Amino acid sequence: MTTSKFTVSFGPFAEAEESATGFGSGLIFSNAMYECITQMMQVEQDYQKAVESSDDDLAQSKMLQLKTLQQSLTLSAHIFAEVDEVSA
Repeated sequence: MTTSKFTVSFGPFAEAEESATGFGSGLIFSNAMYECITQMMQVEQDYQKAVESSDDDLAQSKMLQLKTLQQSLTLSAHIFAEVDEVSA
């Protein structure tokens, strides 16, 4: 049994498909950013607790995690900006 995918490359249905794909990608990206920010908030709280309890090793580890998450957000924002410029 074979299935064929019918694709429309022009007209209103093609535009609708492109818009839906962009919308879905935006939702996925937004969710990933939300999860990263939520994780950053938790790591920041863990870092503060480690500093308050004078656990230098844990504080250093949490600071590294925090910097990594911040860099991930920065990179994601740059990639999103590039993709947004290309699609505009």
